[in-house]
Amino acid sequence: MNKQTQTKDLASISEEACGWIIKLGEGPNSKEDIQALKAWMARSPKHRIELIEVSRLWDGIDDMLREEILSPESVHDNGSTIWDSIKRNAVVAASVAVVFLFAQFVGKDTATPAPAFYTAALGEQKTVSLSDGSKVILNTDSQIEVLYSAKFRNIRLLRGEALFDVEKNKDRPFQVYAGTGVVQAVGTIFSVFLDKSNIEVTVSEGSVELSTFSAAPQALSPGISDNGQPLSLAKLEVGHSAIFNHVVEKLEFLDLDVIEDKLAWQTGTLVFKEQALEQVIKEISRYTKLEFVLSEQDVRDLKVTGYFYTADIDKLLSAIEFSLGIDVERSDRGIVYLSKAKQVNNQE
Repeated sequence: MNKQTQTKDLASISEEACGWIIKLGEGPNSKEDIQALKAWMARSPKHRIELIEVSRLWDGIDDMLREEILSPESVHDNGSTIWDSIKRNAVVAASVAVVFLFAQFVGKDTATPAPAFYTAALGEQKTVSLSDGSKVILNTDSQIEVLYSAKFRNIRLLRGEALFDVEKNKDRPFQVYAGTGVVQAVGTIFSVFLDKSNIEVTVSEGSVELSTFSAAPQALSPGISDNGQPLSLAKLEVGHSAIFNHVVEKLEFLDLDVIEDKLAWQTGTLVFKEQALEQVIKEISRYTKLEFVLSEQDVRDLKVTGYFYTADIDKLLSAIEFSLGIDVERSDRGIVYLSKAKQVNNQE
């Protein structure tokens, strides 16, 4: 018998074992039912073992099985059995059976489920609550891949920016993969922004460790070993902000009020304090389909200070136009031109 046939036979036995668990849970079961189950178990050691293994997926059911089926006193005259107490949980048993059978047929370990994906659209902020109590806030046009198990918590930032509020659990490392970089935390709050090949990390609570791979991992898995072990780069504490890829390109300490301004996007707000218009426009571009053209260096260098809402780009542009005294022209093609205000000659 080849391996494929053996796997198919085992799946069939598993399906039948789950069927028996559900049937016994529905009860009451007659003497004939119990005798039929015993006959089924007697077909081979695999049948007996599989029924016991399936029963263990439900707390306490294997002890009941041992008392009810494996003992000589398993059948009562009135046909009732201790399986009647299982009837209340028949739906739970059915759910367990489905999960078990799925694992058998696809040949995967149920401890490593398929990853989940979460996305925030352009201009949107989205909050994702994870099964361990951790929380992720996605910024505009961002996407994460989440893979959890009993031993690890892995997340990959596929694009954009996210803030991670991590529930403490030293036995389950919390790791965020972005590009070639890895950010590991136990219980902390930090943001990760994937900007092309660079990863920007800002820590507002706790600490994180930065590592890097030689190349971006192709799959999110427990070991992620396709590129070997990651190289440790640095440890960041509260207030630290770093930009890294294969090395740490920039590391600075920020006051908490600066961090609050930097992460104000969580509430749909952008805060600028004496920042060059060129940098401001670059940030605004992340929240809209509009394209911006700044033709003159003098305009690019103009300083911007203010609080703006990402949901109202037109109002933001009007405020910049008024405060800086520049011309903002919008074309039908979705292009916005920012230039020096035209001089008006007053002739008498």
